[in-house]
Amino acid sequence: MVPDGAPKDAPARKPFCGPDCRKRAWRRRRRRDLLISRGTAVIFSDTVFGAGRCEQCNGIISVRKRLYSRFCSPACRTSAWRERLEATQEPSR
Repeated sequence: MVPDGAPKDAPARKPFCGPDCRKRAWRRRRRRDLLISRGTAVIFSDTVFGAGRCEQCNGIISVRKRLYSRFCSPACRTSAWRERLEATQEPSR
């Protein structure tokens, strides 16, 4: 049996072309399993598409972002910061 991430024509005893390929496949499997176990993954036909929802726009956060990301983009992060800043400022006289 050839593991995930291995070339299709790889022999069973040597499924990866080198240690870097083995590490990359391990990281991908680990991340996929973490997202699925937390219930934050959006899965379609065995592909993980999202890691959660953005706090600002409620859009899907990319899997390529960190596991604890709160926003989908710098624009959403800036918008949330500006809202928090306005809420803490005193009204002008």
